[in-house]
Amino acid sequence: MRRRGVHGSGWGSIVAAGVLWLFALPELARAQRDVDIERFEPALDGRGFIGVQGTRTPGAGRPSLGLITHYGSSLLAAETAGGDEVQLVEHRLAGALLAELGVGPRAAIGFAAPFVAYQDGDGLVQLSPAAHSTALGDARVSARYRFIGDVPKDALSNDDGPGLALMVTGIVPGGDDEAFAGEGAFRLDAQLLADVHLLGSGAGASVGVRHRFERRELFNERIHDEFTFGAALRLPIPPLHPLQAMVEVRGATDFRGAATTAVEGQLGLWLPLGELALVLAGGPGFTGGIGVPGVRVVAGIWYAPAEHDADHDGVADAKDQCPPLPEDLDQFQDDDGCPDPDNDNDLVPDADDLCPNIEALEDRDDDEDGCTDK
Repeated sequence: MRRRGVHGSGWGSIVAAGVLWLFALPELARAQRDVDIERFEPALDGRGFIGVQGTRTPGAGRPSLGLITHYGSSLLAAETAGGDEVQLVEHRLAGALLAELGVGPRAAIGFAAPFVAYQDGDGLVQLSPAAHSTALGDARVSARYRFIGDVPKDALSNDDGPGLALMVTGIVPGGDDEAFAGEGAFRLDAQLLADVHLLGSGAGASVGVRHRFERRELFNERIHDEFTFGAALRLPIPPLHPLQAMVEVRGATDFRGAATTAVEGQLGLWLPLGELALVLAGGPGFTGGIGVPGVRVVAGIWYAPAEHDADHDGVADAKDQCPPLPEDLDQFQDDDGCPDPDNDNDLVPDADDLCPNIEALEDRDDDEDGCTDK
């Protein structure tokens, strides 16, 4: 039987500790529940991938909302001295509420509120007191800045070209630390994000570090800082346009062993529908680390209300008096969406007018430079 959590030959002391933890030392068991075993962290928006965050931001003042749900099996197990496997967390249905807001053309702030809708396992009922079957997770507050890449024309566009961004996330205690859903201490993530989009397809990658200000321990395994990584690919399915296929692999490790190395992947479908983006994906865990599922299924929806801007001049069509013509941003009546080729109406185009905002008096501009001759 494939085992997940802490297991394997040569782990006798850990097995013994696990047995005592389950059956003889309930208070120690209770103390060791303050480990967040959730390994899936969904992307904040539907412009990129599933769990690999894209570099693009919504644009100044534009929001994005999401609800992602996921089911994982065999997330935490221990092996008894007799060789039997005890599933502490055998089934978990969880999710996250997501929100993001563009700050200027290249930055965004985001918020994720994870939760456990239901979990069960043979070992949960033997803990004292029994671990909760529903729980809130530790909230995540993030800031992202895009160094390389075009400024988005609207909340839904993925223009061709590469992007590079930095995202810093603070993980705030507040989740249920008696249900393997919270750690009761601050954590900090920093990720370097890169992606490229071309002809409707996209590829992305991330590398980062996760720092715990307070170490945690589970089955005598110390859980501290981790290196995180991910890669994703999204490809159009021409006969089923706009449906796209998506494959993604993500992981984290502290380079100390199998129990603290987590790698999993999903294969699925991504469907953009105007202001909505839908995803359905599933796949296995590739290692036996803590929190790695036997299988994970993800379903979610993102919503990004778009201000339609046909001429991409930054003035929404609803307020644009000249929707097909882009505003000439020259600090003169830039709010009406209409170009002003001759601001002062002196019949000298702004491009040639040395005094573009001051009208040249009639018959007193012999050199036709747009300025009144002295």
